[in-house]
Amino acid sequence: MEELIQELKDNPKRFFRKREAAKFFNRSTSTIQRWIDEGRLVSFQPAGMHLIPKSSIIQLLESKRTE
Repeated sequence: MEELIQELKDNPKRFFRKREAAKFFNRSTSTIQRWIDEGRLVSFQPAGMHLIPKSSIIQLLESKRTE
């Protein structure tokens, strides 16, 4: 988990699409959508496409690390 978080922090991208976020969590895009709907992940929708800030992904990964 630590390596994944560090890899994400080192990634120059600031925003990720749902399918990219799904890969970080090894989950489906529907799970990512549900987490967005539940407020577990922050998302912006320019032009109808969900963009998830890197900071939101890191925050959720770090919270899962302590579960």
